[in-house]
Amino acid sequence: MEKPDYKQYRNREKLRGGFLLRIIFAICVLAALIYCIYELLVLKTPAS
Repeated sequence: MEKPDYKQYRNREKLRGGFLLRIIFAICVLAALIYCIYELLVLKTPAS
C-alpha cells in the first residue's frame, strides 16, 4: 500500500521541479530576447 503512494509523491515532486525549471528557463529566454532587442535599438540609434 505504501509503494504506490511513494511513487505518486515522487511523480508529483518531479512535475513540480520540471515546472520550476521551465519557469526559470522562460525567464532566461525572455531576458535574453529583451537584451537583444535593447542592443539592436541602441545600435540602430546614432550615438551623437
